[in-house]
Amino acid sequence: EDHEAIDETLPSSIREIKKRGGHRCWHKHSTFLEHLVGVHNILRLWGEDNITGRVGLLHSAYSNSYVNLALFDPNQESERNIMRDMIGAEAEELVHLFCIVDRQSVVVNTLLAQGYIPKDGLYVPHLRDERQNVYLSPKTLRMLVIFTMADVADQYFGWQDELF
Repeated sequence: EDHEAIDETLPSSIREIKKRGGHRCWHKHSTFLEHLVGVHNILRLWGEDNITGRVGLLHSAYSNSYVNLALFDPNQESERNIMRDMIGAEAEELVHLFCIVDRQSVVVNTLLAQGYIPKDGLYVPHLRDERQNVYLSPKTLRMLVIFTMADVADQYFGWQDELF
């Protein structure tokens, strides 16, 4: 696969994920690395841009409300800087946001339940410190829905399908 032709940051990002053991961790139907690349590829197939693909690649790299498998420590500025250098500040900020909110609560219990994205965005509790609120703009909420769909889509099939 010519990852550099897709996005010039992809080869170095994949190397960093491997360096941190992402290719050795099991995640649903494959390794964590394969899942992350799968989410990235789904987003790019849907016509999303490089930044969105980069966020998809590292969507769970700080751990999140669904998986406790942190490749990077979100509490260490040096770790966040490594990710910023890898994928850019805008993509890193989105990865961080998506890892500090409860996606089930935001996407399923709120957005899907009400059937629309609020024009003023939402304030939601911080996943690890409910005394803090996190603002999610309408654009960020839209992206959160898209990332969640790609995340689910990648996990919908796997080695079990090979059995039948």
